[in-house]
Amino acid sequence: MTGTFCIFRLRLLPRYYGSRPSASLIGAAGLAVALFAFASPADAAMVELFANKRDILPSGQNFELITSASSQRRVIPSGFPDASNTGVPAGVILTPSGGITVTKAGTVIEGLDIKGPVNIQAANVILKNCKITSSGYAPVNIKSGLTGVVVQDCEINGTGSNNDGSHGIAGQGTFLRNNIYNVENGINVQGNNTVIDGNYIHDLNASGAPHYDGVQIDGGVSNVTVTHNTVINNQPGVSAVMVDNYFGAVSNIKIDSNYLAGGGFPLYSDGNFTGSAMTNVSFTNNHIVKGGWGYYYVRDSSPTISGNVESTDGDGP
Repeated sequence: MTGTFCIFRLRLLPRYYGSRPSASLIGAAGLAVALFAFASPADAAMVELFANKRDILPSGQNFELITSASSQRRVIPSGFPDASNTGVPAGVILTPSGGITVTKAGTVIEGLDIKGPVNIQAANVILKNCKITSSGYAPVNIKSGLTGVVVQDCEINGTGSNNDGSHGIAGQGTFLRNNIYNVENGINVQGNNTVIDGNYIHDLNASGAPHYDGVQIDGGVSNVTVTHNTVINNQPGVSAVMVDNYFGAVSNIKIDSNYLAGGGFPLYSDGNFTGSAMTNVSFTNNHIVKGGWGYYYVRDSSPTISGNVESTDGDGP
């Protein structure tokens, strides 16, 4: 890692600074001085710092390079999903393909390099060991009400452009060990009985005026389990996992044993949208890296919060 060129992001809190002062940051162990100047901000502002970081990153760790308007390196604690254990398994040979619409129940789609969306319109479809590259609404879009759909061991790239309001996976089903990036929201849960396990959601990036969430659960659903995922929101807002009642009541939502980082607050439980009930929502046993404003945002709801490990720097517990 010697001589790695890094970009660091700061959030400047609202405050009066006068007329364009300058400031400097001096790091330890060979971190170069980074100079910046800024005008008086009316609100929180983002400032990019460019530094040459030398010999201070610990060895034997996995690093997440977060790319957007600015970037940083983040340690992913051992045992959590990352690029090495999600996505298409090593050794799989992919066959080029265009976008696919699946209308036959029980279809298995496997081993494809798909340029375009995958639209699943039949039950019990399995999509595995594929790379999907597509802008637009959702690289993987599952029709509402379907059951038995599985998406596993796929790399899902939303391209980061011409993808306003995009989701890596939109719908309901079982989602395992996928590597999802370059979208506004990693997974948008739109149906009941959904399992999200072992996925790596990172490098959120979208056009338009994005509202970034790693996993989005916007109401009208029940029985959703989100376990043992790495979800890193590299953007200044909003969340790693969002649970709310925008589209109706939610119940039996389990967020357990994940690595969650970034956004304004990594975990949201917001019952202020419709007044619909939010019941049996739990945030337990997660490793949570503090967002720009804190760890949890809880409004008009009463989630169970227990057993979480909270940190400010991303290091493992």
